Amino acid sequence: MAADTADDIRRLWAVEELRVQQASPAPLGPPTAFLANPVSGGAVLVWDAPRGQAVAGYEAAWRPAGGDEWTTLVSGPATRLQIDGLADGAAYRFKVRATCAAPAGDSPRRSAWTEERTCVPGAVTAAPAGALLSRVPMRAMLKMVFASLGAVVRERLARRRARTPSSA
Repeated sequence: MAADTADDIRRLWAVEELRVQQASPAPLGPPTAFLANPVSGGAVLVWDAPRGQAVAGYEAAWRPAGGDEWTTLVSGPATRLQIDGLADGAAYRFKVRATCAAPAGDSPRRSAWTEERTCVPGAVTAAPAGALLSRVPMRAMLKMVFASLGAVVRERLARRRARTPSSA
């Protein structure tokens, strides 16, 4: 009889522990590699999803540079959003955050906003069709270049190791 009671207590403990784990999910990280690229009459926002986290969608916000009021747009799971209807030659500020679905009755979880980016919409005539121009700080640009180079080097080393017979 005492064994049955001990088993019941263990089962209740496991259920309660599961409830506690479900009640406090890990914080949702913000999107990464966020860029605001100018196009004629608008901007194209691009970003990478937070690593290792399920994201239901994103919220993007913009305002005229120097303005106080943000306009927020809700988008789906795509990591690219084009905002039209902006004045060419005027500077705008942009930011993005991730959202995660929540159980019924709860408000969705949201990540922190990305760092704001400034973009000046205007006619893009010197770039090839489909190209995105960016006002990326040099440090961020170098990080992207080195990350791409690192991936190429790792791939080539893996191919070389696969061709080289092991000395076992």
